[in-house]
Amino acid sequence: MYDSPVSLQEACVDFICDNLEAVCETTYEYDQNEASSELMENEAEGSSGDDKPSSVGHQEKEESENLESGTAIARIGLGMGFPSEAAYGTLRVARRAAALSTPPTPHRPPPPTRTPRLVFRNREAFLPSEISERLLSGLCERGHLTDDTLSLFSGRQTRLRTVRMRNAPPGVTARGLRFLRNHKIVHLEATGLRSATVSDVVSALGEWSVQNLRSLGVSRTPFADAPPAPRLTRGRTSNPREGDRMSAIEQLLASSPPGGTSPSTSRCCVVVSLSRLRHLRHLDVSGTEFNRHGLEVVCEDLPFLESLDISSTLVNDVSPLRHRKATLRSLAMYNLRVCNPGGAASIISELSQLRHLDLSDEQDNHPFEVFAAAAAAAAAAAAAANGRQPVGGAGNNGVEGGGENNGGASVGGPIRRLAGKILSNPQVLPLLESLDVSGREEVEGGPVLRAWIEAHPHLRFIGLVQTEACYDEIFTDPSAPAFRPNLAVSGTACESQILEALRRYSSRPLYVQKCLYNLFRLTPTFTDARVDVIQLVLPGMSEHREQFGVQMAATACLYNLTKGDLGQRVHPSILRQVVHLTLNAMETYPNHFQLQKNTLLTLCSDRILQDVAFDKFRCSRLVMECLCTVDDPSMNRMSVAICSILASKISTHETSLLGAEAKYMQKLLEIVKSKVDAKCVDMTMKFTLSALWNLTDESPTTCQVFLSAGGMSLFLEVLEAFQGESAVETKVLGLVNNIAEVADLRSKLMVNQFMEILRQLLHSKHIDVSYFAAGIIAHLASGGEEQWTLTDFPRHELLNELGDVVRHWETPEGEMVAYRSFHPFLPLLSRNVASQVQLWAVWAIQHVCTKNAKRYCPMLVEEGGDQILRDLHEDENADASVRSICQFILQVLVDEGFSSKRPQQNP
Repeated sequence: MYDSPVSLQEACVDFICDNLEAVCETTYEYDQNEASSELMENEAEGSSGDDKPSSVGHQEKEESENLESGTAIARIGLGMGFPSEAAYGTLRVARRAAALSTPPTPHRPPPPTRTPRLVFRNREAFLPSEISERLLSGLCERGHLTDDTLSLFSGRQTRLRTVRMRNAPPGVTARGLRFLRNHKIVHLEATGLRSATVSDVVSALGEWSVQNLRSLGVSRTPFADAPPAPRLTRGRTSNPREGDRMSAIEQLLASSPPGGTSPSTSRCCVVVSLSRLRHLRHLDVSGTEFNRHGLEVVCEDLPFLESLDISSTLVNDVSPLRHRKATLRSLAMYNLRVCNPGGAASIISELSQLRHLDLSDEQDNHPFEVFAAAAAAAAAAAAAANGRQPVGGAGNNGVEGGGENNGGASVGGPIRRLAGKILSNPQVLPLLESLDVSGREEVEGGPVLRAWIEAHPHLRFIGLVQTEACYDEIFTDPSAPAFRPNLAVSGTACESQILEALRRYSSRPLYVQKCLYNLFRLTPTFTDARVDVIQLVLPGMSEHREQFGVQMAATACLYNLTKGDLGQRVHPSILRQVVHLTLNAMETYPNHFQLQKNTLLTLCSDRILQDVAFDKFRCSRLVMECLCTVDDPSMNRMSVAICSILASKISTHETSLLGAEAKYMQKLLEIVKSKVDAKCVDMTMKFTLSALWNLTDESPTTCQVFLSAGGMSLFLEVLEAFQGESAVETKVLGLVNNIAEVADLRSKLMVNQFMEILRQLLHSKHIDVSYFAAGIIAHLASGGEEQWTLTDFPRHELLNELGDVVRHWETPEGEMVAYRSFHPFLPLLSRNVASQVQLWAVWAIQHVCTKNAKRYCPMLVEEGGDQILRDLHEDENADASVRSICQFILQVLVDEGFSSKRPQQNP
């Protein structure tokens, strides 16, 4: 099962993530930081006069730190070109903000609080950094990461050097992040946080981490608790820089609210806190409120900064980058709007050490025509469900950052002509290894681009998605003179370009959608399993669950990549991810016909349903919802097929939850009724009967719902309409057998019409039909003469027929039936039960124990059935045939190693 030690590690991490309550427990401990603070304060209060200056020194140090912070914030104002008075006014506001952000030290501290913390039940357990980091990421990916689960990483049983929290659930707040303080963190990624800010992330770092952090990623994490400032639009203003300047000064000089700081001041404090990370080399603030003034502070105060991502931020002037022209090696400016493209091109050209440059943009927000109508319908439906208007109209598919003429707000905008100006000068950026100009409408294939590439011998990648240039022969034709085999290209012209794009742009929904659509056109030609392609489809699908175009294209691709024999050659761990994301898509868009069909096509696979571990109850529920929502013959067939298989694999509690939904039962019975009326026995009919059979197995609640919905009268019609159809008769009788196992429901089966049919089927030449007919009679007769209410069919006559039939059965070659447990059989083995009933029960137990000993022998022992059989075998008054079969079963238990007690030979 495990390909390598890495896959074994993944399996262990998966187990812990899915069974956290079983392997962990909650303890209550005093907060160490709080206790240490109290100890220091108590020592200060009880110190002698000689120690007093240390307290003063501490106060002076705190004031000095606040002064340094205030000076840094004031420098933001000076960097904006304000007069010195305004700058010093800003300094006073900043000092006040810094003072307010630090709570005053109480004269007598409150007693330390007991903090709940999660620990492994085995207190000696310790996870090394690699496993700890995988566990943290795994909990985050599953949505299990909360403040409570973060307490598991307090540092005693785990060790973290790299922290990755991508799109953490709302349960992660500043309180939980503080548990990271005890680790020596070198790389930190906290993207898409919803209940914590960048300030919370930085404040959670211990002193060692602050001094040694090398990379920080806070993409799409807010700078402050308040809603972000209005995003820039693509529309032009008469003087954008002046507008930004006035807005910033008004915010910076605004008075703070009582007891706290204003959101804008908090954002400035965040920038200052970033400047504390003096050894930071990689910084990603994409998709945040980061602006030009923050850029200036960061570029001045982080001397070792090598990589910077300011994509989709509010930066509109990149001139501060000159401060880092000697160190900056990587710069990402995707979807950024600058005021002066010519000046920006000049500044970027000065970054002589640059190796990686991203100037890409979203050229438009219109999905491919094949998805346009569907995207519009899905967006409208989602908007209507939430009581709001569709964002950006029907054409943009809900993707942020509309086209230039959409008139709406967007995250930045295109850097018009900037890429063209860079490419027009082949002499600039001689060390460049990668250049991304995807979405740049001014980029075209031809002499200019070829000359630029020829002038850059170190270039190993060029991004050309959404440009015509990707179709140039120098990127698609290996025989072209200028073709460079070592140059990777992202685009949509061929498979290699599409896969490169999926590898690099998983965070960009429009790019992902367009690439997946082009990939879909190629997948029908794949003859070999392409796990590499599947693994490139999954990240974008996972990250953009709410983007209909992405989900539509991804589900179509996954079906083509896993169908038939291809799925047999894909590892179950990969298929598990496929199923998980497919169910997410199914859940997000329950009313979209084609997407639901895509998901059913993927799920309706023997390989997936039989060999892959996934949440089968969730899948069953979503499939049943689809069955009730969409009325389509092919989709109905797939839905009931999936449910018929999964219903036997989920717990009886879960089958009861499904069966208790009256609409599910009604829909299944409607399908059966339609087939009876049409006199049609097809796969849909058989799968529906199997689903009903499995849903009622050891589920009294579902049996009751079935009867209340008129299922018994319908099944009588089925038996009369399809006489001789053994497959139909077996499934119908199997379900009725489940009802007969419920003592309180047996009276519902005491119907002359049904008993007449049942008596005939007891003598069927098909042993499986006869077997279940016999089982129903056995259960009905087990209640004794007083509970037998059928006067037209004497109990003793049916019992005699039952015994004769069972004694003449020949053992079938294969396993005829599967059971969840032996609980329904054990009451039939009581000494006061008729011998014919006992005979059917022991024959059934013998059948499954000999056909599948590994499953049923331990089950029989665990449930105490072996002792009941032993008592029955030793009972001299028991029927000889019953005792003989009991002896045989007990010997099987011995032979299979599940018992050491050999049965005594019958006389």
